[in-house]
Amino acid sequence: MGSLGQILGTAFLIHSFSFRNFVVGTAFSKTETVQAAVFGILVLADPITSWALVGILVSLVGVMQLAVAAQGAGVRELIGSIFQKEAGYGMACGTCYGIASVCYRAASLSLQTDFMISAATTLGYVLVLQSLIMFVYLVLREPGQLTAILGAWKLSSLVGLSGMTASAGWLTAMTIQNAAHVRALGQVELFFTFLSSVLFFRERVKPAELIGATLIVLGLVALLIKA
Repeated sequence: MGSLGQILGTAFLIHSFSFRNFVVGTAFSKTETVQAAVFGILVLADPITSWALVGILVSLVGVMQLAVAAQGAGVRELIGSIFQKEAGYGMACGTCYGIASVCYRAASLSLQTDFMISAATTLGYVLVLQSLIMFVYLVLREPGQLTAILGAWKLSSLVGLSGMTASAGWLTAMTIQNAAHVRALGQVELFFTFLSSVLFFRERVKPAELIGATLIVLGLVALLIKA
């Protein structure tokens, strides 16, 4: 279920890019942290402290603010787009990612062994299942893509290895800690992306972007201190 949820979440996110106002879909996909917290409580009875919830919500607002500000959009536009298709696909993406995160944690914990072994075993099953699902999809719907993938095997292998390494990190973290905490902390990547654009590419900082980055940091600090 987690493997399928991750695939569907990615499909929803990519489809949201086909709309003119794709930034809305990207922003609403970040609600996965809150949704993961809800699913974690319902499925695993994972506790969420008040401070952790505050941290997750504050960082979520920061991530959404940074996402819309980077594309020249505003909070008013984001709120006004709640009932648009872009927002729906973004929310669906967040739901699928949230379910996938909790399912991965549940599967890993069910093995009841060392966390490294649990995470590695779960990762193995996930990769095999996802590979089979995508292989069947490509054979039935887009057979030409298999030839293209084989033709660019060096690049596709590098991408696959990078994705597998990232998944190993995610699964190991989710085995140790609440999935919502892990997904929220993972959003720090947006802050570092923002910081890199300023330090290395000398891009001008918009006030809205600075506010978003600050909220991300504050939310993650609250999460780390009081989680």
